[in-house]
Amino acid sequence: TERAETYYNKALDAYRKCMGKDHPEVATSMGDLANVYCDQGRFNEAIKLYEDAHKIHTDAYGKEHVDTASDLASLGLVHSVQGHHKQALPLLRDAYKIMEQHLEEDHPNLLQVKQFMDKSEASLKEGKKK
Repeated sequence: TERAETYYNKALDAYRKCMGKDHPEVATSMGDLANVYCDQGRFNEAIKLYEDAHKIHTDAYGKEHVDTASDLASLGLVHSVQGHHKQALPLLRDAYKIMEQHLEEDHPNLLQVKQFMDKSEASLKEGKKK
């Protein structure tokens, strides 16, 4: 994953130079790098990138766009895998609400968000609150 990180950082730099720091492709590249950080267990760095990507996508496309929802889902997933279900659940719910308007009910992304949303809800009901 170190090699992937190097390549994604180079791609992110290139997108910023070519398209400007607020272009949606920059946000997508940020999400790719954030995914690598998650794989490395660097959750705080991943969260920062997902938050920045979400702002860019929101500014470019609005709050109800599927790319904006994907950023929310990514943030929710990171919090969920860390056991931070109180933080994860509202993000996952918001992402699911938007995604279900744009995606088929059996779309893998929608199903994944639903799975993590259910997991967070169950964990909170069991008293594993963080």
